[in-house]
Amino acid sequence: MKVPRLPVYIDQFYLDDNPDAVYLLSHFHTDHMKGLSHSWCAGLIICEAVTRALLIQKYGVCMEKCSVSLPLFQRTPLLRMATTTSSKAAPDGVEERDVVLDTVKDNCSDDNRGGNFSEEGMVMLYLLPAFHIPGSVMFFLETPCGNVLYTGDFKYDEYARRRLDPFFADHTVDHVYVDDTWLHLGIPEVSPSVRGNEGTRVLSKMLSETELEEAIEAVGRRMDWRVREFSLGKNSTNPLSGPYVVRVYLHNQFGKEHIVQRLATRLGVPVVVDDARYERIRLLASFNETTAQVHEKFCLVADRFVTYANCKTFPRIEVVSSLKDIAPEELRAAAERSGGTPHYGILMSGWALLRRRGGGDDEALVWEIPTTLHSTPQQIIDFIALLRPMSVTPLHYKPCRGAMVLQRLGPFLRQPYVNQFLSVADNLKDKAGEWRRCIQPSKSDKQGEEVVAVAYPPKRSGFCIGPSFTSELLTHPHNAFSPEVERQGRKRPREDFSSSIQTMRHDDSFCSATPSLTQLAEFLDL
Repeated sequence: MKVPRLPVYIDQFYLDDNPDAVYLLSHFHTDHMKGLSHSWCAGLIICEAVTRALLIQKYGVCMEKCSVSLPLFQRTPLLRMATTTSSKAAPDGVEERDVVLDTVKDNCSDDNRGGNFSEEGMVMLYLLPAFHIPGSVMFFLETPCGNVLYTGDFKYDEYARRRLDPFFADHTVDHVYVDDTWLHLGIPEVSPSVRGNEGTRVLSKMLSETELEEAIEAVGRRMDWRVREFSLGKNSTNPLSGPYVVRVYLHNQFGKEHIVQRLATRLGVPVVVDDARYERIRLLASFNETTAQVHEKFCLVADRFVTYANCKTFPRIEVVSSLKDIAPEELRAAAERSGGTPHYGILMSGWALLRRRGGGDDEALVWEIPTTLHSTPQQIIDFIALLRPMSVTPLHYKPCRGAMVLQRLGPFLRQPYVNQFLSVADNLKDKAGEWRRCIQPSKSDKQGEEVVAVAYPPKRSGFCIGPSFTSELLTHPHNAFSPEVERQGRKRPREDFSSSIQTMRHDDSFCSATPSLTQLAEFLDL
């Protein structure tokens, strides 16, 4: 998507004619990397160190030239409003744009960090851990007209709360682009026992960390029994057979290897993966020291994983790339090919909850572990309740979910169900001025290379909770998002916020306070 009014693209990498366009990559999943290729050189990509290493491994030297990694929780100048004058005289033959960029870099150097440097007209960037997969981050942008948080895919569990809450205690968030992958699921439960500003509680069938550990232990006990049965000679005497093979389908390109590693540790067996995944695991293991600073659970032991070519023994775990590989008929066929070795399948994904079950003997072969790397519905609600933004935009919004989004997230805006921020369409042209990039790639980035144009329009930011556009906003779009607005203090207000559970139970007035169907159509661009 494109951040409204700024030359900033997040998780979208199509060509922009603006030479100062900045591209932010939240994590290394293909649905967040659309437009990238081995010949991509359209601009500068900013990401976390692990993600940058994965990019270079996949796309080669082009990504080494046009990408840069930033530390977590570090405040970094990203953009600066262009001016007609510069504090330095431009040398002959040098464009003033370059002088402006050099001035920003000089003022942000270590030698000048203690000096006086005006942040007026600046956009500052923080990378925050997203706890989704290794290298995943959220982007927090401080702009002259408000603070914007883009969560990307994120996991707001108890551990993440302890790491992130201190930061957001000191930084106000005005608008949130939130990962709502599972927000529409779950059963709302309103109980008088809910206190304070917790509002609606949503029950979810996703496994908690404790329940995930119990599921791993249950698989372990079953496989222990298989080993005992095999050792007692109750299986085939075929020398090619073994106690068992467990096939695991992860759904994701990568990210859940640490969970498979936990299962393999419990079973005491190797994990067999394809060559591409094996090379990625070895790379991730080399970043264990960096990864541990976010969460130790993401650290991988490379020796636990092997390729198919280097493992011919049983028992073992196999990570497969297709659901067909854990279909009951395929598991039975694989068992016959391996001398009668029992094969079992595990679907390790939140999507397991939506899967059609075969029943009967099929359920004895395929097990479902509904764990997710995304936030559960309640975790999303808790996160928005912590931030109390002015407005929220779901990243995966669908029109049929409008009422649900308003009901679950609307009460936790600063003024419940009201939005006066970023409500203007993000494809409106900004005539207030031009932005210049503060971070530059190496000078050799674009030499001898051609930018490959991809004819796709930028993804719009989507539905936004709040009232419909007013005629004044449509006529004067800069009223809603103007770079001329004075930067507000970033210290979070400490006032109490109350969303009474009695109000949630008996007061239906929020329906009339929200947009009508016609107004919602305006939001959705219908």
